[in-house]
Amino acid sequence: MDVTHTSPVPKHTLWESNRLCTACELRALCAGPVPAEGRGEGGVMLVGEAPGRNEDSGGRPFIGPAGQELDQYLYHVGLQRQDVVISNVIKCRPSGTT
Repeated sequence: MDVTHTSPVPKHTLWESNRLCTACELRALCAGPVPAEGRGEGGVMLVGEAPGRNEDSGGRPFIGPAGQELDQYLYHVGLQRQDVVISNVIKCRPSGTT
């Protein structure tokens, strides 16, 4: 599996071990687990439900339309993606979701 990190946001310390995870049956149903990212220097962690299609293929949380909206919200409160930790409760995109 390719574990290349293409995000401009720093890797979370557990990024690679999360990306390589095969611990449950959800892994077989997705392109790969989507690890958390960011440094959290702003003291904020944002947690979504599960990766969507864009996140599954890109290997990064919140990079689709919801991520673009998130970036705007962060900008309005004086934060950037690298200032917060962004993650999902479930790291693998469940089968049959949009």
